[in-house]
Amino acid sequence: MRRGVTIAAAAAALVAVAAGCGGTTSAPEPPPSLERQSADRALPTRFVARGFGITFRYPAGFMPAGKTLVGAAVGNETARAGVGLSRWNLIVVSRYRLRAPVTDANVARVRQEVDGVIARLAGRHAAGTRVRYGGFPGYAYRLWLSRPRGGESEVVVLFDRAVEYFFNCQSTPRGRSLIESACAQALATLQRR
Repeated sequence: MRRGVTIAAAAAALVAVAAGCGGTTSAPEPPPSLERQSADRALPTRFVARGFGITFRYPAGFMPAGKTLVGAAVGNETARAGVGLSRWNLIVVSRYRLRAPVTDANVARVRQEVDGVIARLAGRHAAGTRVRYGGFPGYAYRLWLSRPRGGESEVVVLFDRAVEYFFNCQSTPRGRSLIESACAQALATLQRR
């Protein structure tokens, strides 16, 4: 990539997570306990993970995603962590080192590159919506997954100069409203640590 943005590694990480790679069992996933999670939504918890320079809030009923759930590091990935309800209903955040800084001043120049990587991942044209969360510029995408059935991911790529944060808010139809709400909460409360 000419501009030095290492988004391809992030896309590879999303593929691994979205495809369920890295899981240790082939047994069907138990459905999320939606009733319990709904009651716990009012009690936010703070995301503070080693290797990240960010923090955000998420519903207290969410559980940390273990290494087997989110897989191994890919490319220039320096950290990956997640929280969620189940194997398919979760928020995974990856952190990548970039070879060149991306800021408000040049984020528009990397859009075509980011769109291209996401399009290859999605298997069709993807045009991101410019966003800003926690003071970080970036792009947001909605992807439909072939697995799990009815799966959907809201992908948000944010830039903090020479660091990229790649959010994958992935859900099934049953857990969608809870994941969408948790993802909105995480992005609205995102800040540097």
